[in-house]
Amino acid sequence: MRRRAGLGAIQQQQLAAEKYKDKGTNLQESQFEQMTKQMEVFRMKLEEFAVKHKQDIRKNSHFRKQFQEMCAAIGVDPLAAGKGFWSVLGIGDFYYELSVQVVEVCLAANHNTGRSLLHIRRKELSMLY
Repeated sequence: MRRRAGLGAIQQQQLAAEKYKDKGTNLQESQFEQMTKQMEVFRMKLEEFAVKHKQDIRKNSHFRKQFQEMCAAIGVDPLAAGKGFWSVLGIGDFYYELSVQVVEVCLAANHNTGRSLLHIRRKELSMLY
């Protein structure tokens, strides 16, 4: 008889462990679902914030840096041009415009810097051969 009581206790412990495991799994799934919803709400609020402060983000480099750091902390890449609200905001346009300005400055300064860069490049190439 004692063996049956021991076997029954083990079965009850196993049943209790399964119930705890099921409850833990349900709780984990519920928390994951809630976190997913919260992140979606946060993304929408971030979108609204970015639209509202579009000009500040584009013009103020310190503010833009802080905005980018915040986005990076949550896994959003504002530098990635493409689909999504970043292109709607013109964030990609900002960097396109910036690159155009950099090229214009380089072309305008080519007569001053081009010769020195060419000289340095020739020197590097001559060292290779």
